[in-house]
Parts: sequence; C-alpha cells; structure tokens
Amino acid sequence: MLDLDLAVELDEIRKKIARDRQKAVQALFATAERYRHLQERMAPRELSVFLTNECELPARAAASYTALNSFSDNDRALLESCGASADVVLNLSRERRDVRERALEMIRSGRNVQIDELGRIRRDLDHAPIEAGLKADPAPLACLHKAARLRTKNQTVSLIDRLDRFIEDLSEFVYAEPFDPFDERPCAIVERASQLHAELAPLIEGMVNDKSHEAKLWRQAISAIKNISEHHFILEDEWDPEFQRSLPSDKRWHVTIEEIFLVRLARAVGQGHLVDSAKTLIEDFAASGRVTMHTDEALAAPSRRLRVLEICAGGGGQAIGLKRAGFSSVALIESNPSACATLRHNNLGWDVIEADIRDVDYSQFKDVDLIADGVPCQPFSQTGDRRGHEDERDMFPVALDIIDQIRPKAVMLENVKGISFSKNLPYRLHIFKRLRQMGYDAEWRLMRGTDFNVPQARERMILVALQKGIMHRFRWPVPHIRDQLTVGEALFDLMSERGWKHAEEWARLANRPAYTIVGGS
Repeated sequence: MLDLDLAVELDEIRKKIARDRQKAVQALFATAERYRHLQERMAPRELSVFLTNECELPARAAASYTALNSFSDNDRALLESCGASADVVLNLSRERRDVRERALEMIRSGRNVQIDELGRIRRDLDHAPIEAGLKADPAPLACLHKAARLRTKNQTVSLIDRLDRFIEDLSEFVYAEPFDPFDERPCAIVERASQLHAELAPLIEGMVNDKSHEAKLWRQAISAIKNISEHHFILEDEWDPEFQRSLPSDKRWHVTIEEIFLVRLARAVGQGHLVDSAKTLIEDFAASGRVTMHTDEALAAPSRRLRVLEICAGGGGQAIGLKRAGFSSVALIESNPSACATLRHNNLGWDVIEADIRDVDYSQFKDVDLIADGVPCQPFSQTGDRRGHEDERDMFPVALDIIDQIRPKAVMLENVKGISFSKNLPYRLHIFKRLRQMGYDAEWRLMRGTDFNVPQARERMILVALQKGIMHRFRWPVPHIRDQLTVGEALFDLMSERGWKHAEEWARLANRPAYTIVGGS
C-alpha cells in the first residue's frame, strides 16, 4: 500500500490532469474555430496541407483537425465539460455518425471512453445486421467473413449451453420420485427438444461422411432428441405400453435412461465437431459475399437470462433491482440472520445462503455472468473510525478472491462515498490493479439516489468491471431530468393506508429527500 502523503499528492495530480484535459479539448475546439470559415473557401485537401505545412499541426491528425468543426455546439460542450482526452476527441471527429453518436452517449453517461473502444463500437454496429440474421452490405468481404465466424462461434456456444441445461432438466425429471405420469413438465421438455432438434439437425448434416466415433455419437444424440420431441419413450420395462398408447400425444413423454446418457456423452466428446459443422450455416458466404443464417427468433434472442451471484446481499434492495433489470439470481449470500430472515420473507425465487462469504464453496457458481457485492461500508464510512483497508471488516480482498475464483463476465461492487476520498486512492488503485491482473477493465463512479428520482440522500460509489474487450458495451445510467420526488409523495400511500389522520400533514412536511434512517441511527 502507498502512504497517506503520497495518496494526497496523487489526488492533487489527478485533479490537475483532469483540468489539463479539459483545457486541451477547449484548445482543440478553439483552434478549429479559427479556420472554420476556411472550410467554405478551400478544398479539404488544401486545408489539410495548410494546417500541416503552415500551422505545423501533426500530419497524421490533419484530417481529424479539419473534421473538428463537424461537432455540434452541444457535443462540443459535452466533450469540453466531461474531461474526454484530446486524442479521443480527435479520433472521434473522423468517425461516422452512428459510431460518434454511440460514443457520445457513453461519454454522456460518465464513461471514460478509450480510443480502442471506438473500433469495437464500429465493429458491433457493422455486425449488428449479421447478428440479427439480416442481409448486410457485402463489402468489405473480410469484415463479413470475420462477423460470420463470430456468429458461428456465438451460436455454437449458445446451442451447447442450451443443450447442457436441457440434459440437466431432463435428468432431474427422469430421476424424480415419486413418478407422476401426469406431471406438467414433459410438455416443456418436448417443446425444448423440438427446438434443439431443429437447430442441431442442419449442423450434424455436416458430419454425414465423418466415420469417427464422436460423429457417430452426435448422430445418435440427434436421433435421441428427435425421439424426445416426438414423445416416443418408455421409462421402465414395467411401464404399460397399452396405457401409454391410451394417453393423448402430449402425455407420451417417457424417456429411457440410455437416451439421457447418450446425449450427455455426445455433447461432452463432440463439442469440437459441432463447432466445425456449424460452418454449414454459412456455406454460401464465400460464393455470394452474403451471410445466410437462421432467422428464427430462437437464434436471434438471448439463449437465457443472465445469471447473477450476490454476496453480502443485505436486505435485498440490490437483488430486487437486479431482478427488475432482467438478471436471474443463482444465490444470495448473507451472514446476518435478520437480513436473511428479511430475504426469505420477501422471497422472489431467491436461494438464500446464510453464511460468511469466506466459508462458501464457490465452485458451484462457475457459470454466473455477474457477481454483485455490497461489501461492508463501515471501514470507509464518514461516521466511523475510517480505518479503510486496515479495518478487519474490509471485505474487498475476499470479494476479489471470489471474483478471481469464478471469473464472471461482469462485476459490480458497491460502497459508500468515503472510499472515493483521497486517503483511499491508493486502495482504489490496488483494487484496479487486481482486477486488471484478472483480465478486467473497470470504472468507479459516484451515484446519487436523488439523480434517479429516489427521495433519499444516498450516495454510493459503484465499481463496474467487465472482461477485457466488452467494456465498450457498457454505459452508466444517465440521471433523470424531472421534478424531484419528495419523501411525502413517495410514501404517502403507505402512511395513510390504515387511516392515519395526520398523513396529509406529514406528507406536506416531508417535502425533501431524507436520510436512510430519519432521525439518526
């Protein structure tokens, strides 16, 4: 760790560099304003030569300088105020409109956009029509080839993932006791088998001449899935086939144990073959310069909801927000018995694990997409001892170890405003360093409840980290612009629901945001 004097010095340097960046961008636009009128009188090439040879601006950036005046006044004001780097502004000036708008949207949200992210944004926008299964501009061909390979890879991973989950659900059903012939789950299993067969069959056709054992297993697995989709099964020898035939078709769902293991085995040994055969989806690509892909919604839509593991879950406020944002919770881990009782009482399909986060086996959570963590805030609170990382309650090291073990696609850590103070800057740098070593890009921002129409004086530092190469798809939420909701307006219905006669007077006096616990704690 760094000493406190150095922490204060680093914070001062950070603030000065931020001012320097702002002045540099202002100087860029001031320079562009000086030759704005020349753009109507000179050809772009002539203006570029003038700026390079006579004004001695960098030759490599001459085209970017000439494009600076294409920013609107609002965009200029945004770039000057937000602290974007001059290099990013220059590179952004030459980007096409859709890339620029996407990047400006990210900057407006508070993102620290990097130059290499502009290329990733452009790539995503270029590949979007292909990802949607639509015909795309055939040029450049190399770009489309790359996009098609990416599409093939993503589609294959999606199929493998859904096949895995299908087998798990199928096994769970088959081994369930007691056996119930009128269980409703088979209908969903049959429907999923039909979808999987429709998607897998064209891929396996590419193995028709493959005589390997793995390819044979895959062909048998497809046959097994087809049988499941057509309800043609017997679970046990003693099952009465006459009774089976007497059932309606949607009840003839019984599955042999051998079918399940066959599909599982084929998936395990044949994944590489499936990746290769998936290329049949784009057979005509090289010939026509266009991409032909499945356009059904099953392939265009996400294969599953994103899965989140929440540690230090508290009373469930963050869990509710994540659920509303579309995440599927795999577990909430919390050590406080009262908080766990609250989570169970307000259960929204949560698996509540009452335990110290240091005592949990995390190998069961290897496939989560997000780890969300509200690590204890007391070490960094403005009202406590402010011992920071020296406080025994500091759980950031434990959280980082858990992240290192699971390696999710994304991380969200939340703490109090105090961690943003200059004395804690070295510790923030240490956290950034650990995340970078694990392969994550990360940003930390202060979020205020009042900015999002929550009538609570609540400020929290939120750290978001994503695996390298995908940070350009994240943007911070932009504060709402509306009349501020008061505590009285937000809680009047609850305060008055049992006929309290002073509710209206109370609401009139509760006319501003309040602290988390009114009256102190």
